[in-house]
Amino acid sequence: MTARPEILGWQTELNLQSVGYPIERVYLRPWFNTQPDAELKADARKAIEAQGYRIVANIGNSPSDLSGGHADRTFKLPDYDGQLV
Repeated sequence: MTARPEILGWQTELNLQSVGYPIERVYLRPWFNTQPDAELKADARKAIEAQGYRIVANIGNSPSDLSGGHADRTFKLPDYDGQLV
């Protein structure tokens, strides 16, 4: 799940696959969606739960990655002063 726009979908999937991550689905920012990042990501987690999944861990380097609930546990990674993209 990312706040990257849908237009970057294939590039995002290619980057993940190139380092060995299996991909079932990537959640990206829909076209013309101007929600704040935290709200967008919380809504995506809610949609995942509505499909019957349980999110046991939510890991991110930004507060917007972790806020809004819909995960059993959250883990904050270092931001490295904005150097992580």
